Amino acid sequence: MADAIQNPLVNIDPRVFVTGDVVERPPAERPKHDTIDAIIDWLAGPAQHIPLLVREFDEYAWRMLAAGFPLLRATLHLHTLHPQYLGATFIWWRSTGRCQSQIPARSRDRQLEDWRTFISMGWFTGM
Repeated sequence: MADAIQNPLVNIDPRVFVTGDVVERPPAERPKHDTIDAIIDWLAGPAQHIPLLVREFDEYAWRMLAAGFPLLRATLHLHTLHPQYLGATFIWWRSTGRCQSQIPARSRDRQLEDWRTFISMGWFTGM
């Protein structure tokens, strides 16, 4: 149980959810005070220059907490058209100071079903 508190995703099957980037920010680097207007300005400017979305989401969650929102955890879910992955999920926890990305993989059966649909509609053959 203690392991599940340190890592809430400890029981997730890695064949179904691939763990992407993990960010753990030390307490000294976390924002202590922020405002909604400052967060909006940050999103419209400097946030666009952060190379990894998991780092941007981590910063966003800490800023929201510093602005007074009582967050325990936050998630962001994105869908993709990637043939192997359904999308990406970004999960932030205040208790661990961790933000990580999880990428749900398509099952092999689902990939084959999509491929059969693709072929049957004539897209692959150019009909």
